[in-house]
Formats: sequence, C-alpha cells, structure tokens
Amino acid sequence: MASRFAKRSITALAGLALAAVALVAALPFIASTQIVRDRIAQEFSNWSGYRVTVHGVPRIDVWPSIRAELPDVALSGWGATDQPPVLTSRTVEIDLSAIAALRGDIVPVKVRFVDPELRMARGEGGLPALRSPAGGKLRRAVEMARVAVDENPADPDLSAIRSSAFGVVEFSGARIVETDGAEGGEKELLTGLTGSMQWSAFDRGLSLNATGMMNDEEIRIESQITQPVLLLAGATAQLSFSLQSAPLQVSYNGVADIEAPLFIDGEIQFATPSLSDMLAWAGYDIGGMAAVGKTAISGRLHGQVGAVKIEDARITIGDNPGRGLVEVALSEGPPVVSGTLAFDDLDLVSFLSAFSVLPASSSLSTETLEESLLGKFNLDMRLSAGNASAGPVQLANVAAAVQIRDNLATFDISDATGFGGNISTGIRIDRASGRQTGEFRLLASGIDSAALAAAAGFKRMIPQARAKISVILNGPLATPDAFLRTASGSIAATFDTGTIADVDLAALLERARHGGFFALDDIGGGTLAFERAELKATMANGVATVEKAEARTARQMIVLSGLMPYVGRSLALSGRILPTSGQDGEAIDISFFVGGSWNAPFISAVLPPRIDE
Repeated sequence: MASRFAKRSITALAGLALAAVALVAALPFIASTQIVRDRIAQEFSNWSGYRVTVHGVPRIDVWPSIRAELPDVALSGWGATDQPPVLTSRTVEIDLSAIAALRGDIVPVKVRFVDPELRMARGEGGLPALRSPAGGKLRRAVEMARVAVDENPADPDLSAIRSSAFGVVEFSGARIVETDGAEGGEKELLTGLTGSMQWSAFDRGLSLNATGMMNDEEIRIESQITQPVLLLAGATAQLSFSLQSAPLQVSYNGVADIEAPLFIDGEIQFATPSLSDMLAWAGYDIGGMAAVGKTAISGRLHGQVGAVKIEDARITIGDNPGRGLVEVALSEGPPVVSGTLAFDDLDLVSFLSAFSVLPASSSLSTETLEESLLGKFNLDMRLSAGNASAGPVQLANVAAAVQIRDNLATFDISDATGFGGNISTGIRIDRASGRQTGEFRLLASGIDSAALAAAAGFKRMIPQARAKISVILNGPLATPDAFLRTASGSIAATFDTGTIADVDLAALLERARHGGFFALDDIGGGTLAFERAELKATMANGVATVEKAEARTARQMIVLSGLMPYVGRSLALSGRILPTSGQDGEAIDISFFVGGSWNAPFISAVLPPRIDE
C-alpha cells in the first residue's frame, strides 16, 4: 500500500516537473507569437474603452517573469482625430500572468506608466474631468453597476461584475494638465507625480497614494474608495481623501456622488498657515491681499460642487476660535464665503486685519490698509462674541457682521456693551469711484465718556459722565492716520451730570480778571462739576469746527466755539463764562481765548472782566 502511494506521488511530481519544463520552453514561443504589439494594444483598448496606439517596438522579457515594455503609448477617444490623446506615456511596462499567457490571454498583473501625461478638460461645475471612453470593460462594468443600483439602490448586487481590473497601476514622473478646447492651450495642474493605484477587481475597493508637485509645492495625496464602480455609476460611495502640503492640509471622510452635480457629505478638516498664501497657491487671483493668518476649519461638509456648507463648524482664524456654519461658493468669479460664527473671545483687530478691513495693529499710525482684496474675495459673515477686544477697547455681548463684495468692504457692530453702556459702530471701505474712501460711524449711549476717551487716547479736558455720543466721518482712506487728516463729518455728544478733572473754575475766573496769558495747567488741580454738557462739531478736511460746546454748572455756563485741526493738533477757540439765568448776587461774564495745542493749551482773557452789580 505504501509502495503504491509512493509511486503515485513520484508520478505526480514528475508530471509537475514536466509541466514546468514545458512552460519554460513555451515562453519564447508565446512571447514571439502571441504577446505582440497589436494584441496588447487591443487588450488595453478593451479594458479602458480608449483607442490605444503603441508607436514603438515592444520589448518582451520572459524571465524571471513575463514583462512587456511598450514605448510611446497613446490613449485617444475613438473618432477624436482632431483632439489630443487623453493619455500619453513615454513607456508602459506590463507584468503579465504566465498562466494566462499559456492560454493565449493577455492578463496584466501590474502596469507601470513612465512619464505619462494625462489631459483633462473643464467639466460641469468648473472641475477638471476626463473625456468619457466610448466603451471598454470599465464602462461595461459601470453600466452593469448602474442597472444594479436602479434595481436595488439600498444594496445593489455587484456579483455580475467581478471581472478583474489591472490590479496595481504604478506611475512615475506623471503630469496632469487641463486643456482649453476653445483656445487650444494647456494649464498645468500637477507634475512629478509618483505613486500607485490598487484596484484588484471592479467590485472591490480602490486605493491611491501619490506624491508630486503642485504650483512649485510638494504635495502628498492619499485616497480610498470602498466601491469605485458605484461611484462611477452615479451612486454614492464611501470616500476618504487627504492632501498634505506646506500651504494646505486637508482631509475628507464621508460619502460622495460624482454624478453631475458632484455631491459630498462627510467630515472635513482643513488647515493652512496662511489663507491668503494658500488661495494664491491654488490659483485664485487675490493680488496683494493682506496676510490672512493661520486658518483651520473642521466639521460636516455637505453640498454640491460650487456650493457647499460646513455645519457644526469649528473654525480658527488667527488666534480666534469659533463655531457655527460656513458656506463656500466657487464659480468663475471671486470665491464667496458666508455664514454665522460664534466666539467666546474675539480679537477684532486680528480678525478684521485678516480680511483687510482694519490694519494689523490698533494704532492710528501709517500702516496701510490693503485695497486689493476688494473685488477679489467676497465675504458675508455674521459674528457674535461673548467678549471682544480691539486694542484697549473691551466689549461684551457683541453682534457684528463683516461683508466684502466687489468694491465694498463693511464691518458693523450692530449691538455691544462696553464702557458701561451700549455701543454700535461701523467701518465702510469703498473703491467704487476708482479711489479708496472710508466711512466711520459710532453711536454710544449710557457710556462712561472718560473711559471711552482714554481708550481713544484723549486725556485732557474730558468730561466724566454718562454720555450719548455720535460720530460720523468719511473721506479718502489709505491709512487710519491719513483718514483723520482729511475726514469730514459730524461729532455730537451730550453728557449727564458729571465732572471735568484738572479744571479749577474759581482759579480760572481769578486769572481772567487780571488778564494776560496762562497755561491751563496753571489752574489745574481742581474739579469742575457740571449739571449738563453738550458738544456739537462738524469736520471738514480734517478740521473740526466746534459749533457748540457748553457745560452748565449751578451758577455759570461755560461756552466754547472755534477750530480744532487734526493736523498739528492746535487750538483756536473762543470762550465765555456766563451767569445762569435767575442767579442773585454777583454775576460774571468773561470772554477768553484758548490757543496752544491739545496737549498744552493756554488761555487769554479777550476783554477786561465785566462785573454786573
């Protein structure tokens, strides 16, 4: 029994050995008679659906594996003789199945494209797209998948399309360009791509890994699709994608439907150290846009190509983290970003400087406001913040909006609490007239006027009282300081009962009786108490004309009028101290002049004091 088993085993081994010898002996014959250029081109055409042309003479290696090296390969659309090939490759290397070759079949195990160039055209939604093949195994698989989806959209049966794909496709030195059919030009999208795509069968998943260059920056791309044939058939499929580069890091994990218009729904993470640099790198013309700092967004990305929204968004612009809803619209014009964001704490200067609405610092120096963003980036954001700051200004319960559209940029705080009262303010930058102009508005009520003045940099002769203030200024805008030098508009304020520090009214009256000049500091040290005060002034070309400045005390009324230029910050004011009506006893009427500068005013009696008995 054992002997019989041993004989059978030896016979089987001998048969296998003979088969192996026969296979090796047959390889040159197979290579020379069946694996020829036309047959391989035909098989490529059958698989891809494109017309495949091999212009060079193939090279066939049969040991240690069967490999075909095809020079100068082109894949073109059938009948598209007036259009360039969809794909050209300097060399295509194919590892073939030896067993299939014995049967006379061409079955690729691995395909490697050397220096290929892929041409894409502008598709619907503005995205680059391939020209669709006329047929081929892939297209037939997609059509069968479409039927399966129609029959059972929830769980399509893909058992009928288990034909093998190429398995592994490798590429090196690849270049992807976008062609302009109207003008015949080409736009380079990616270069130097090296990587691989693995797709073992049409009903299996696909993975892609590649590195390369995009606009002179190195990128790394990774993607996985669970059912690519369903995606190509117009159904949704699970998709993950990531792109890593110095200007941009983005990843997506969710579902996608590439049937026009493209639809996506999943989690996205987006981060860039500079949003302005990233947009310029991606090809959006933003000119000399101000440096929009580091930006990060994550949340649920939902929508169609050209119009998507990020729900439950967590966003950081500069050092300002917030949450809410962000919508992005991409078209032939400027990109449009809109939405609603809520912040716990918001630095208004850094946030708005990112979009060229404010300079990057809170000082009124010579820092230039960028104008190039206007007309190149559209923004419409509604903002809220528990606490917000703008330099020394501290606000709470802020409701605001920032808009940039065409030649107009606006920032409005519609409601906020600050300095003990309510504040609304707005900034408007307009370039519609061909030159950049600005407008500033401030309306405050019930505020601590001294605290507001200190935050604005004014320290002398400021009433300490609850006040209502209105400021409207407009004029040419290059820098904040230049704006104030040329601004026109109006300033109005009313003050409830309060005081003015460092003003001794009795000392003022005494010095005025003797005439001559004296500095305001000479009568400092006291406090002027008033029952009510009011200010009205107009601005024209940076010069404030004080039409009415009154402070009413229990016995006197102090009145000022005149000029206060911003340039030089000089003073040219005339004043009077009048008795209030109904006063008994000594009544005083004194006229005087206030000159000097804002920081060092001086006073001179204009007329000899007149005392009415």
